[in-house]
Amino acid sequence: MKKIFEKKYMQCIAVIPLVIAVYILWSLLCTRSTNTPIKLIMAVASSYAAVSVINCSTEKQLSCDKAIKTVILAGIVMRIGYMLYTPCNVRSHDLYEFSSKGAGHAAYLLWLIENSSLPQSNDAQFYQQPFFYMVGSVFSRLINAVLPRSDVYLLVDAAKTVSCAASCMVLIIAESLCDIFMLKDREKLAAMLIAAFQPCFLLSIRITPDILCTFFMTLALLFTFKWYESPDWKNTIILALAYGFGVMTKISVGVPALFTAAVFAVKLVSHIKEKKAAPLFAKLAVFGIISLPLGLWYSIRNFILFEQKPWYVLKIAEGENSAIYVGDRSLLERFVIPDFKSIFTSPYIDIDEEYNYFVYSVKNSLFGEFSFDVPKFIPTVLFILALILSIAAIAAAVSPIIRYKEDKKTAVLSAVCIMFIGSIAAFWINYPHICSIDFRYSTFLIIPFAILLAKLSSSFKNVRLGNALYICTLIYSFSSCLMYIMI
Repeated sequence: MKKIFEKKYMQCIAVIPLVIAVYILWSLLCTRSTNTPIKLIMAVASSYAAVSVINCSTEKQLSCDKAIKTVILAGIVMRIGYMLYTPCNVRSHDLYEFSSKGAGHAAYLLWLIENSSLPQSNDAQFYQQPFFYMVGSVFSRLINAVLPRSDVYLLVDAAKTVSCAASCMVLIIAESLCDIFMLKDREKLAAMLIAAFQPCFLLSIRITPDILCTFFMTLALLFTFKWYESPDWKNTIILALAYGFGVMTKISVGVPALFTAAVFAVKLVSHIKEKKAAPLFAKLAVFGIISLPLGLWYSIRNFILFEQKPWYVLKIAEGENSAIYVGDRSLLERFVIPDFKSIFTSPYIDIDEEYNYFVYSVKNSLFGEFSFDVPKFIPTVLFILALILSIAAIAAAVSPIIRYKEDKKTAVLSAVCIMFIGSIAAFWINYPHICSIDFRYSTFLIIPFAILLAKLSSSFKNVRLGNALYICTLIYSFSSCLMYIMI
Protein backbone atom coordinates (compact mmCIF):
# COMPACT_ATOMS: atom_id res chain seq x y z
CA MET A 1 0.00 0.00 0.00
CA LYS A 2 2.88 2.38 0.85
CA LYS A 3 4.40 2.01 -2.63
CA ILE A 4 0.99 2.68 -4.22
CA PHE A 5 0.64 5.98 -2.35
CA GLU A 6 4.20 7.01 -3.23
CA LYS A 7 3.43 6.27 -6.89
CA LYS A 8 0.38 8.54 -6.62
CA TYR A 9 2.58 11.39 -5.35
CA MET A 10 4.82 11.06 -8.42
CA GLN A 11 1.80 10.99 -10.73
CA CYS A 12 0.44 14.18 -9.14
CA ILE A 13 3.78 15.94 -9.56
CA ALA A 14 4.10 14.71 -13.16
CA VAL A 15 0.71 16.23 -14.04
CA ILE A 16 2.08 19.77 -13.61
CA PRO A 17 4.77 19.67 -16.36
CA LEU A 18 2.39 17.64 -18.55
CA VAL A 19 -0.33 20.32 -18.44
CA ILE A 20 2.19 23.13 -19.01
CA ALA A 21 3.88 21.28 -21.90
CA VAL A 22 0.58 20.48 -23.64
CA TYR A 23 -0.60 24.10 -23.25
CA ILE A 24 2.66 25.40 -24.77
CA LEU A 25 2.56 22.88 -27.62
CA TRP A 26 -1.09 23.67 -28.38
CA SER A 27 -0.37 27.42 -28.35
CA LEU A 28 2.52 26.97 -30.78
CA LEU A 29 0.77 24.66 -33.22
CA CYS A 30 -2.87 25.71 -33.13
CA THR A 31 -5.23 28.63 -32.97
CA ARG A 32 -8.48 29.03 -31.03
CA SER A 33 -10.45 28.10 -34.15
CA THR A 34 -8.73 24.71 -34.52
CA ASN A 35 -10.45 22.83 -31.74
CA THR A 36 -11.48 19.76 -33.76
CA PRO A 37 -8.28 17.71 -33.16
CA ILE A 38 -8.41 18.02 -29.38
CA LYS A 39 -12.15 17.23 -29.33
CA LEU A 40 -11.45 14.15 -31.46
CA ILE A 41 -8.80 13.02 -28.96
CA MET A 42 -11.29 13.58 -26.12
CA ALA A 43 -13.93 11.53 -27.99
CA VAL A 44 -11.50 8.66 -28.57
CA ALA A 45 -10.34 8.67 -24.93
CA SER A 46 -13.88 8.69 -23.52
CA SER A 47 -15.00 6.01 -26.00
CA TYR A 48 -12.07 3.80 -25.03
CA ALA A 49 -12.98 4.32 -21.40
CA ALA A 50 -16.58 3.33 -22.17
CA VAL A 51 -15.46 0.11 -23.86
CA SER A 52 -13.17 -0.71 -20.91
CA VAL A 53 -15.99 -0.14 -18.43
CA ILE A 54 -18.35 -2.38 -20.41
CA ASN A 55 -15.67 -5.10 -20.53
CA CYS A 56 -15.41 -4.83 -16.75
CA SER A 57 -18.92 -6.32 -16.48
CA THR A 58 -17.24 -9.72 -16.00
CA GLU A 59 -16.01 -8.31 -12.64
CA LYS A 60 -12.57 -9.84 -13.08
CA GLN A 61 -9.83 -8.05 -11.12
CA LEU A 62 -7.61 -7.44 -14.15
CA SER A 63 -10.37 -5.97 -16.32
CA CYS A 64 -11.60 -3.66 -13.53
CA ASP A 65 -8.09 -2.41 -12.78
CA LYS A 66 -7.60 -1.68 -16.47
CA ALA A 67 -10.97 0.07 -16.69
CA ILE A 68 -10.15 2.30 -13.71
CA LYS A 69 -6.78 3.30 -15.19
CA THR A 70 -8.50 4.03 -18.52
CA VAL A 71 -11.16 6.14 -16.81
CA ILE A 72 -8.47 8.16 -15.00
CA LEU A 73 -6.60 8.71 -18.27
CA ALA A 74 -9.80 9.73 -20.06
CA GLY A 75 -10.67 12.09 -17.20
CA ILE A 76 -7.28 13.79 -17.51
CA VAL A 77 -7.68 14.06 -21.29
CA MET A 78 -11.14 15.63 -20.82
CA ARG A 79 -9.78 18.17 -18.35
CA ILE A 80 -6.79 19.17 -20.46
CA GLY A 81 -8.90 19.25 -23.63
CA TYR A 82 -11.56 21.49 -22.09
CA MET A 83 -8.81 23.77 -20.77
CA LEU A 84 -7.23 24.06 -24.23
CA TYR A 85 -10.36 24.86 -26.23
CA THR A 86 -12.01 27.13 -23.64
CA PRO A 87 -10.58 30.68 -23.50
CA CYS A 88 -10.17 32.05 -19.97
CA ASN A 89 -12.88 34.67 -20.52
CA VAL A 90 -15.50 32.10 -21.61
CA ARG A 91 -17.75 30.85 -18.78
CA SER A 92 -15.62 32.87 -16.36
CA HIS A 93 -16.32 34.57 -13.03
CA ASP A 94 -15.18 38.00 -11.86
CA LEU A 95 -12.26 38.40 -14.27
CA TYR A 96 -13.21 42.04 -14.93
CA GLU A 97 -10.78 44.02 -17.11
CA PHE A 98 -7.45 42.63 -18.30
CA SER A 99 -5.32 45.24 -16.57
CA SER A 100 -3.29 45.34 -13.39
CA LYS A 101 -5.16 48.56 -12.58
CA GLY A 102 -8.43 46.67 -12.23
CA ALA A 103 -9.51 44.63 -9.22
CA GLY A 104 -10.72 41.27 -10.55
CA HIS A 105 -9.01 37.90 -10.84
CA ALA A 106 -7.23 39.01 -14.01
CA ALA A 107 -5.90 42.15 -12.33
CA TYR A 108 -4.67 40.15 -9.31
CA LEU A 109 -2.59 37.94 -11.61
CA LEU A 110 -1.31 40.80 -13.74
CA TRP A 111 -0.33 42.80 -10.67
CA LEU A 112 1.82 39.92 -9.44
CA ILE A 113 3.31 39.36 -12.89
CA GLU A 114 4.12 43.03 -13.50
CA ASN A 115 5.10 44.11 -10.00
CA SER A 116 6.30 40.92 -8.29
CA SER A 117 4.48 42.06 -5.16
CA LEU A 118 1.13 41.65 -3.45
CA PRO A 119 -1.78 44.00 -4.24
CA GLN A 120 -1.68 47.25 -2.31
CA SER A 121 -5.43 47.22 -1.60
CA ASN A 122 -8.14 44.71 -0.76
CA ASP A 123 -10.62 46.04 -3.33
CA ALA A 124 -12.94 43.56 -5.10
CA GLN A 125 -11.04 40.27 -5.64
CA PHE A 126 -7.82 41.59 -4.07
CA TYR A 127 -9.15 40.51 -0.68
CA GLN A 128 -8.69 36.86 -1.73
CA GLN A 129 -5.92 34.66 -0.32
CA PRO A 130 -2.88 34.84 -2.65
CA PHE A 131 -1.54 31.32 -3.28
CA PHE A 132 -3.49 30.58 -6.48
CA TYR A 133 -2.42 33.90 -7.97
CA MET A 134 1.19 33.38 -6.91
CA VAL A 135 1.36 29.97 -8.59
CA GLY A 136 -0.59 31.31 -11.59
CA SER A 137 1.87 34.16 -12.06
CA VAL A 138 4.81 31.73 -11.95
CA PHE A 139 3.17 29.38 -14.47
CA SER A 140 2.25 32.33 -16.71
CA ARG A 141 5.76 33.76 -16.67
CA LEU A 142 7.24 30.38 -17.52
CA ILE A 143 4.79 29.63 -20.33
CA ASN A 144 4.95 33.08 -21.90
CA ALA A 145 8.73 33.18 -21.71
CA VAL A 146 8.87 29.96 -23.72
CA LEU A 147 6.31 31.00 -26.35
CA PRO A 148 7.25 34.07 -26.09
CA ARG A 149 4.36 36.55 -25.77
CA SER A 150 3.35 39.49 -23.58
CA ASP A 151 -0.28 40.29 -24.43
CA VAL A 152 -2.15 40.77 -21.13
CA TYR A 153 -4.99 38.45 -22.17
CA LEU A 154 -2.51 35.66 -22.92
CA LEU A 155 -0.67 36.28 -19.65
CA VAL A 156 -3.92 35.67 -17.80
CA ASP A 157 -5.04 32.77 -20.01
CA ALA A 158 -1.87 30.79 -19.23
CA ALA A 159 -2.78 30.74 -15.53
CA LYS A 160 -5.71 28.39 -16.19
CA THR A 161 -3.06 25.63 -16.33
CA VAL A 162 -2.99 25.85 -12.50
CA SER A 163 -6.68 24.98 -12.24
CA CYS A 164 -6.32 22.24 -14.85
CA ALA A 165 -3.38 20.62 -13.06
CA ALA A 166 -5.22 20.84 -9.73
CA SER A 167 -8.32 19.18 -11.23
CA CYS A 168 -6.18 16.35 -12.64
CA MET A 169 -4.47 15.88 -9.27
CA VAL A 170 -7.84 15.64 -7.51
CA LEU A 171 -8.72 12.77 -9.85
CA ILE A 172 -5.45 10.97 -9.09
CA ILE A 173 -5.75 11.21 -5.32
CA ALA A 174 -9.43 10.24 -5.53
CA GLU A 175 -8.29 6.70 -6.27
CA SER A 176 -6.20 6.74 -3.09
CA LEU A 177 -9.30 7.76 -1.11
CA CYS A 178 -11.19 4.87 -2.69
CA ASP A 179 -8.41 2.55 -1.46
CA ILE A 180 -8.64 4.03 2.06
CA PHE A 181 -12.31 3.00 2.12
CA MET A 182 -11.50 -0.40 0.58
CA LEU A 183 -13.96 -0.10 -2.29
CA LYS A 184 -14.39 -3.31 -4.24
CA ASP A 185 -13.86 -3.53 -8.00
CA ARG A 186 -17.19 -2.24 -9.30
CA GLU A 187 -17.64 0.12 -6.33
CA LYS A 188 -14.29 1.74 -7.07
CA LEU A 189 -15.02 1.94 -10.78
CA ALA A 190 -18.36 3.67 -10.13
CA ALA A 191 -16.72 6.20 -7.79
CA MET A 192 -13.93 6.91 -10.26
CA LEU A 193 -16.41 7.43 -13.11
CA ILE A 194 -18.01 10.24 -11.13
CA ALA A 195 -14.62 11.62 -10.11
CA ALA A 196 -13.41 11.58 -13.71
CA PHE A 197 -16.41 12.98 -15.53
CA GLN A 198 -18.46 15.06 -13.08
CA PRO A 199 -18.85 18.32 -15.05
CA CYS A 200 -17.86 20.64 -12.20
CA PHE A 201 -14.27 19.44 -12.57
CA LEU A 202 -14.29 20.76 -16.13
CA LEU A 203 -16.16 23.98 -15.35
CA SER A 204 -13.76 24.70 -12.49
CA ILE A 205 -10.83 25.09 -14.90
CA ARG A 206 -11.03 28.87 -14.68
CA ILE A 207 -8.96 31.75 -13.40
CA THR A 208 -10.23 31.35 -9.83
CA PRO A 209 -8.81 29.66 -6.70
CA ASP A 210 -11.72 27.21 -6.40
CA ILE A 211 -10.34 24.00 -7.89
CA LEU A 212 -6.90 24.47 -6.28
CA CYS A 213 -8.80 24.88 -3.00
CA THR A 214 -10.64 21.61 -3.78
CA PHE A 215 -7.31 19.86 -4.36
CA PHE A 216 -5.97 20.89 -0.96
CA MET A 217 -9.25 19.94 0.78
CA THR A 218 -9.24 16.50 -0.86
CA LEU A 219 -5.57 15.99 -0.06
CA ALA A 220 -6.20 17.01 3.56
CA LEU A 221 -9.14 14.61 3.79
CA LEU A 222 -7.02 11.75 2.47
CA PHE A 223 -4.14 12.44 4.83
CA THR A 224 -6.39 12.93 7.84
CA PHE A 225 -7.53 9.32 7.44
CA LYS A 226 -3.95 8.21 6.72
CA TRP A 227 -2.68 10.12 9.75
CA TYR A 228 -5.26 8.48 12.01
CA GLU A 229 -4.07 5.05 10.85
CA SER A 230 -0.40 6.03 11.04
CA PRO A 231 0.46 9.36 12.74
CA ASP A 232 4.05 9.37 11.50
CA TRP A 233 6.17 12.37 10.49
CA LYS A 234 5.50 12.02 6.76
CA ASN A 235 1.73 12.08 7.14
CA THR A 236 1.95 14.91 9.68
CA ILE A 237 4.05 17.15 7.44
CA ILE A 238 2.02 16.50 4.28
CA LEU A 239 -1.19 17.22 6.21
CA ALA A 240 0.31 20.44 7.61
CA LEU A 241 1.37 21.58 4.13
CA ALA A 242 -2.06 20.71 2.70
CA TYR A 243 -3.80 22.91 5.26
CA GLY A 244 -1.16 25.64 5.20
CA PHE A 245 -1.17 26.10 1.44
CA GLY A 246 -4.91 25.33 1.33
CA VAL A 247 -5.88 28.18 3.66
CA MET A 248 -3.40 30.38 1.77
CA THR A 249 -5.51 29.52 -1.30
CA LYS A 250 -8.93 30.06 0.27
CA ILE A 251 -9.98 30.55 3.86
CA SER A 252 -12.80 27.97 3.48
CA VAL A 253 -10.19 25.19 3.67
CA GLY A 254 -10.48 25.83 7.39
CA VAL A 255 -13.85 24.04 7.42
CA PRO A 256 -12.50 20.46 6.98
CA ALA A 257 -9.75 21.45 9.43
CA LEU A 258 -12.42 21.13 12.14
CA PHE A 259 -12.72 17.44 11.24
CA THR A 260 -8.95 17.01 11.35
CA ALA A 261 -8.82 18.74 14.73
CA ALA A 262 -11.38 16.24 16.05
CA VAL A 263 -9.25 13.36 14.72
CA PHE A 264 -6.20 14.86 16.43
CA ALA A 265 -8.11 15.09 19.71
CA VAL A 266 -9.34 11.47 19.55
CA LYS A 267 -5.85 10.22 18.77
CA LEU A 268 -4.27 12.33 21.50
CA VAL A 269 -6.70 11.10 24.15
CA SER A 270 -5.99 7.48 23.23
CA HIS A 271 -2.22 8.10 23.41
CA ILE A 272 -2.56 9.84 26.77
CA LYS A 273 -4.45 6.84 28.12
CA GLU A 274 -1.65 4.59 26.86
CA LYS A 275 0.97 6.98 28.39
CA LYS A 276 2.78 7.55 25.09
CA ALA A 277 1.59 11.03 24.19
CA ALA A 278 4.97 12.82 24.10
CA PRO A 279 5.88 11.88 20.48
CA LEU A 280 2.37 12.83 19.34
CA PHE A 281 2.60 16.21 21.08
CA ALA A 282 5.81 16.85 19.12
CA LYS A 283 4.12 16.01 15.82
CA LEU A 284 1.11 18.21 16.58
CA ALA A 285 3.44 21.06 17.52
CA VAL A 286 5.26 20.73 14.19
CA PHE A 287 1.90 20.56 12.41
CA GLY A 288 0.98 23.92 13.96
CA ILE A 289 4.40 25.45 13.29
CA ILE A 290 4.06 24.62 9.58
CA SER A 291 0.36 25.11 8.90
CA LEU A 292 -0.54 28.19 10.97
CA PRO A 293 2.04 30.65 9.55
CA LEU A 294 1.41 29.43 5.99
CA GLY A 295 -2.34 29.68 6.31
CA LEU A 296 -2.74 32.84 8.35
CA TRP A 297 0.02 35.27 7.34
CA TYR A 298 -2.02 36.91 4.57
CA SER A 299 -5.09 37.29 6.78
CA ILE A 300 -2.91 38.93 9.46
CA ARG A 301 -1.32 41.18 6.82
CA ASN A 302 -4.73 42.30 5.52
CA PHE A 303 -6.05 42.86 9.03
CA ILE A 304 -3.10 45.10 9.82
CA LEU A 305 -3.29 47.02 6.52
CA PHE A 306 -7.05 47.18 5.93
CA GLU A 307 -8.69 45.94 9.16
CA GLN A 308 -10.06 43.08 7.04
CA LYS A 309 -11.45 40.27 9.18
CA PRO A 310 -10.19 36.76 8.33
CA TRP A 311 -13.70 35.62 7.34
CA TYR A 312 -14.42 38.71 5.22
CA VAL A 313 -16.28 38.07 1.97
CA LEU A 314 -16.95 40.65 -0.74
CA LYS A 315 -20.61 41.67 -0.59
CA ILE A 316 -22.95 42.14 -3.53
CA ALA A 317 -22.99 45.90 -4.18
CA GLU A 318 -26.75 46.10 -4.79
CA GLY A 319 -27.57 44.25 -1.56
CA GLU A 320 -31.28 43.46 -1.24
CA ASN A 321 -31.94 45.27 -4.53
CA SER A 322 -29.91 42.70 -6.45
CA ALA A 323 -31.80 40.47 -8.91
CA ILE A 324 -30.12 37.43 -7.33
CA TYR A 325 -31.10 38.30 -3.74
CA VAL A 326 -33.14 35.46 -2.20
CA GLY A 327 -33.32 36.59 1.43
CA ASP A 328 -37.01 37.37 0.96
CA ARG A 329 -37.71 33.65 0.45
CA SER A 330 -38.51 31.47 3.45
CA LEU A 331 -35.94 28.95 4.71
CA LEU A 332 -38.39 26.18 3.77
CA GLU A 333 -38.43 27.37 0.16
CA ARG A 334 -34.67 27.75 0.06
CA PHE A 335 -33.62 24.54 1.81
CA VAL A 336 -36.49 22.04 2.06
CA ILE A 337 -39.24 22.30 -0.58
CA PRO A 338 -37.83 21.55 -4.07
CA ASP A 339 -38.54 24.12 -6.77
CA PHE A 340 -40.53 21.86 -9.11
CA LYS A 341 -41.14 24.70 -11.55
CA SER A 342 -37.41 25.09 -12.06
CA ILE A 343 -36.96 21.32 -12.39
CA PHE A 344 -39.47 21.04 -15.23
CA THR A 345 -38.70 24.34 -16.97
CA SER A 346 -35.10 23.82 -18.07
CA PRO A 347 -31.96 21.90 -17.11
CA TYR A 348 -30.11 25.22 -17.20
CA ILE A 349 -30.12 27.89 -14.51
CA ASP A 350 -32.15 31.08 -14.75
CA ILE A 351 -29.92 33.02 -12.37
CA ASP A 352 -32.58 35.63 -11.61
CA GLU A 353 -35.29 33.07 -10.78
CA GLU A 354 -33.51 30.32 -8.83
CA TYR A 355 -33.85 30.16 -5.06
CA ASN A 356 -33.76 26.48 -4.00
CA TYR A 357 -30.51 24.99 -2.67
CA PHE A 358 -31.03 21.46 -3.99
CA VAL A 359 -32.21 22.34 -7.50
CA TYR A 360 -29.68 25.13 -7.96
CA SER A 361 -26.81 22.92 -6.75
CA VAL A 362 -27.69 20.10 -9.14
CA LYS A 363 -27.99 22.42 -12.16
CA ASN A 364 -24.93 24.42 -11.20
CA SER A 365 -22.79 21.32 -10.76
CA LEU A 366 -23.57 20.37 -14.37
CA PHE A 367 -23.64 23.62 -16.30
CA GLY A 368 -22.54 26.42 -14.00
CA GLU A 369 -24.60 29.54 -14.56
CA PHE A 370 -24.50 29.01 -18.32
CA SER A 371 -26.47 27.43 -21.16
CA PHE A 372 -25.07 25.63 -24.19
CA ASP A 373 -25.84 25.28 -27.88
CA VAL A 374 -26.19 21.49 -27.96
CA PRO A 375 -29.15 19.19 -28.71
CA LYS A 376 -31.53 19.66 -25.78
CA PHE A 377 -31.89 15.95 -25.01
CA ILE A 378 -28.23 15.73 -23.88
CA PRO A 379 -28.41 18.27 -21.01
CA THR A 380 -31.91 17.00 -20.17
CA VAL A 381 -30.73 13.40 -19.78
CA LEU A 382 -27.72 14.61 -17.80
CA PHE A 383 -29.93 16.67 -15.51
CA ILE A 384 -32.45 13.85 -14.89
CA LEU A 385 -29.66 11.41 -14.03
CA ALA A 386 -28.01 14.03 -11.80
CA LEU A 387 -31.29 14.44 -9.90
CA ILE A 388 -31.50 10.67 -9.35
CA LEU A 389 -27.87 10.43 -8.23
CA SER A 390 -28.21 13.49 -5.99
CA ILE A 391 -31.22 12.00 -4.18
CA ALA A 392 -29.28 8.74 -3.84
CA ALA A 393 -26.29 10.72 -2.55
CA ILE A 394 -28.42 12.21 0.23
CA ALA A 395 -29.47 8.70 1.24
CA ALA A 396 -25.84 7.58 0.94
CA ALA A 397 -24.75 10.34 3.34
CA VAL A 398 -27.43 9.61 5.94
CA SER A 399 -27.35 5.80 5.85
CA PRO A 400 -23.82 5.25 7.29
CA ILE A 401 -24.57 7.50 10.28
CA ILE A 402 -27.67 5.42 11.07
CA ARG A 403 -25.54 2.25 10.74
CA TYR A 404 -22.54 3.76 12.53
CA LYS A 405 -21.48 0.58 14.32
CA GLU A 406 -21.30 -1.39 11.06
CA ASP A 407 -18.80 0.90 9.31
CA LYS A 408 -17.42 3.70 11.47
CA LYS A 409 -15.02 5.05 8.87
CA THR A 410 -17.76 5.55 6.27
CA ALA A 411 -19.97 7.15 8.92
CA VAL A 412 -17.18 9.62 9.65
CA LEU A 413 -16.95 10.46 5.94
CA SER A 414 -20.71 11.09 5.90
CA ALA A 415 -20.34 13.39 8.90
CA VAL A 416 -17.63 15.37 7.07
CA CYS A 417 -19.98 15.85 4.08
CA ILE A 418 -22.88 16.94 6.28
CA MET A 419 -20.62 19.34 8.19
CA PHE A 420 -19.39 20.90 4.95
CA ILE A 421 -22.93 21.27 3.58
CA GLY A 422 -23.89 22.87 6.88
CA SER A 423 -21.09 25.42 6.50
CA ILE A 424 -22.33 26.31 2.99
CA ALA A 425 -25.91 26.60 4.25
CA ALA A 426 -24.82 28.85 7.13
CA PHE A 427 -22.86 31.01 4.72
CA TRP A 428 -25.91 31.32 2.45
CA ILE A 429 -28.09 32.40 5.34
CA ASN A 430 -25.61 35.20 6.10
CA TYR A 431 -25.13 36.10 2.42
CA PRO A 432 -28.56 35.39 0.87
CA HIS A 433 -27.65 35.79 -2.81
CA ILE A 434 -27.99 32.76 -5.07
CA CYS A 435 -24.35 32.99 -6.19
CA SER A 436 -23.29 32.24 -2.58
CA ILE A 437 -24.08 28.55 -3.20
CA ASP A 438 -22.35 28.26 -6.58
CA PHE A 439 -21.19 24.66 -6.80
CA ARG A 440 -17.60 25.70 -7.45
CA TYR A 441 -17.44 26.33 -3.68
CA SER A 442 -18.66 22.77 -3.01
CA THR A 443 -16.62 20.78 -5.54
CA PHE A 444 -14.81 19.16 -2.61
CA LEU A 445 -17.98 17.13 -1.93
CA ILE A 446 -17.87 15.21 -5.22
CA ILE A 447 -15.22 12.65 -4.27
CA PRO A 448 -16.65 11.84 -0.80
CA PHE A 449 -20.16 11.60 -2.26
CA ALA A 450 -18.87 9.37 -5.08
CA ILE A 451 -17.42 7.00 -2.49
CA LEU A 452 -20.63 7.04 -0.43
CA LEU A 453 -22.72 6.39 -3.55
CA ALA A 454 -20.48 3.48 -4.52
CA LYS A 455 -20.88 2.00 -1.05
CA LEU A 456 -24.66 2.48 -1.21
CA SER A 457 -24.98 0.78 -4.60
CA SER A 458 -23.42 -2.42 -3.26
CA SER A 459 -25.35 -2.40 0.04
CA PHE A 460 -28.81 -2.97 -1.43
CA LYS A 461 -30.30 -6.37 -0.71
CA ASN A 462 -32.15 -5.96 -4.00
CA VAL A 463 -29.37 -6.51 -6.56
CA ARG A 464 -31.42 -4.92 -9.34
CA LEU A 465 -31.64 -1.66 -7.41
CA GLY A 466 -27.86 -1.57 -7.01
CA ASN A 467 -27.41 -2.39 -10.69
CA ALA A 468 -29.83 0.39 -11.66
CA LEU A 469 -27.82 2.95 -9.65
CA TYR A 470 -24.60 1.69 -11.26
CA ILE A 471 -26.10 2.00 -14.75
CA CYS A 472 -27.25 5.55 -13.93
CA THR A 473 -23.65 6.35 -13.02
CA LEU A 474 -22.37 4.97 -16.34
CA ILE A 475 -24.86 6.87 -18.48
CA TYR A 476 -24.41 10.05 -16.42
CA SER A 477 -20.62 9.96 -16.79
CA PHE A 478 -20.55 9.45 -20.51
CA SER A 479 -23.39 11.92 -21.09
CA SER A 480 -21.11 14.46 -19.42
CA CYS A 481 -18.30 13.53 -21.83
CA LEU A 482 -20.62 13.92 -24.81
CA MET A 483 -21.92 17.26 -23.54
CA TYR A 484 -18.50 18.81 -23.03
CA ILE A 485 -16.98 17.46 -26.22
CA MET A 486 -19.80 19.07 -28.23
CA ILE A 487 -19.64 22.61 -26.78
